[in-house]
Amino acid sequence: MSIKSRFDAERIERLATINDTGRVEVQFVDGNDQEHVVSVPVPAAVALARLICDVSEKAPFLLGPRVARAKRA
Repeated sequence: MSIKSRFDAERIERLATINDTGRVEVQFVDGNDQEHVVSVPVPAAVALARLICDVSEKAPFLLGPRVARAKRA
C-alpha cells in the first residue's frame, strides 16, 4: 500500500462529531501552523479510539504521569 499524503502533526486542535453526517472530524496542526482535517465515520473513530487504548495499556507513559500512577495503584 502506498501512502499518498502524509503530514506530521504537532497538536490536535479540535475533535468534533458531525451529527448530520455521522462522522467525526479531527483537526490537526502541523509545524508550519497549517491545519489538516481528517473526517471518518463514527465506527472508524471508535475503532481508532480502541487502538489508542490498546497502545496506552502497553505503554502507560502515553497517558501521562498521573494516569500511569493511578493504574499501578
